[in-house]
Amino acid sequence: MSNEKETQKSGRVATKYELKKQKKAEAKAKEARALAIWKTVGILFIIAVIALIAYFPIRNVYNAKKTVFTVGKYNISQVEYDYYYNAVKDNYLTNYASLLSYMGVSANSDFSTVKYSDNLTFADYFQKLAVQQIQQNCGLKDLIAAEGYTADVQQTYDEIMESFKTEATQAGVSLKDYIKAKFGSYATVKNTKPIMLDAYTIGQYLIKVNEEKTPSDEELEAYYQENKDTYDLVSYYMTTVTADLPEEPTELADAEPVYNEEGVYQPSQAEVDAAMAEAKANAEFIMTTLVNDENLHENDNIDTVAYTVKSWLFDSARKAGDEDIIESSANSYYLVRFVSRKRNDEKTVNARIIFTAEDNGAAIMAEYEAGGANLESFIAVHDKYSNGTEEGGYYENIELTNFEELDLKEWLESSDRKEGDVASFYEPDGYTYVVYFESVGDELWLARSRSDKLNEIMSDYLTSVQDGQTISDPDGFIVYIAAEAVPAITNDDISVNSAE
Repeated sequence: MSNEKETQKSGRVATKYELKKQKKAEAKAKEARALAIWKTVGILFIIAVIALIAYFPIRNVYNAKKTVFTVGKYNISQVEYDYYYNAVKDNYLTNYASLLSYMGVSANSDFSTVKYSDNLTFADYFQKLAVQQIQQNCGLKDLIAAEGYTADVQQTYDEIMESFKTEATQAGVSLKDYIKAKFGSYATVKNTKPIMLDAYTIGQYLIKVNEEKTPSDEELEAYYQENKDTYDLVSYYMTTVTADLPEEPTELADAEPVYNEEGVYQPSQAEVDAAMAEAKANAEFIMTTLVNDENLHENDNIDTVAYTVKSWLFDSARKAGDEDIIESSANSYYLVRFVSRKRNDEKTVNARIIFTAEDNGAAIMAEYEAGGANLESFIAVHDKYSNGTEEGGYYENIELTNFEELDLKEWLESSDRKEGDVASFYEPDGYTYVVYFESVGDELWLARSRSDKLNEIMSDYLTSVQDGQTISDPDGFIVYIAAEAVPAITNDDISVNSAE
């Protein structure tokens, strides 16, 4: 579900002063125009002009409510489509901001002209995400109705609207203009409310489904056995012997030596083969002395192991003492000796965290202590200060590797830690972390297995829900489907006229 708390602005909104000034100018212009019309053509024409002026807001309401396509039994209006389009767009831009900046893409880009893929612009891609989200939500609404499920989400809506009001005030605009900037030109507080309430109800329903579909310990053990390479750690000795390639032609050089554009000599295949043979002989000699602390790699996971030795190390038949010399594509050899393999049994922790982008830990701690220095006061202070979105700041199965290089990690993993311990840290990353320790969590292999398996289950579930909703688009409003159907141009499709 799209994150409803995103505050990304899609563009500049006029200030209250500018709007007031504009309205005043428009009113004066309207008066002058009406007076001129009265003098020349009389009252009948004035009535026609008033009707025409009244038509524009009516037309705006009509366009907002107009069905742009149908999903299952649901008519999707322009305002509902715009709501989801802007929500998924803002969510995407927030999540991939650093990556997109390298591509020259920002919130102010014209997404209809920026390529996402061979066939889709970013605007097409955002439409695809929005339509798929709408399909999914329509299917979930059917299930909610069939089950008679209800959720009280009015408080959530009220809290979100309060945050919107605050953000609008900070931006110097009205709530009306803020809603339009956030969710589209047809959006109003009134017409987005039922959409938002539906979205929050769906969110609560998915939490229930998520809990119901959490795999059992037996299912997790089976899932782990099928995917153990993902969750295991290996320890091994390894070093590299690189071939000493000639920098100038030797007796094994080609008849016409080759140099690259920088003037660096490119050895012949015969020279490379000879250098590799010598490197392997050296590797075989060195293999006898490989067991050395500086060559020891402890508890590497499959993502941190060198690609060339990955399959060898994670072979299920591997046992302590196995060794090999493995040729690399980089004119070198890896010398490896296997030590052990185990599940990643590092512990996670369950904790509540307040984090802010300023050095205000002392003030937060003082307020926490003044409120009773208990769980209730921590939650109250969290709701006032934290940049986090988790309810009450509660995070389950936190991986301590996320806090490498931070004092917070050492505090969390201490064997002396007990429930109710609280501490504040201002870290080099520029954030203050105020932490309430609750308990030791699952071992990493179990926490990750559960998360991955549940994601797999929920992904299949939501895909099934989405696929059960048929789209009807007689007016061709949805453009990404046709765009995706166009074959991508490849080099084989391009012919070059040699006469040119």
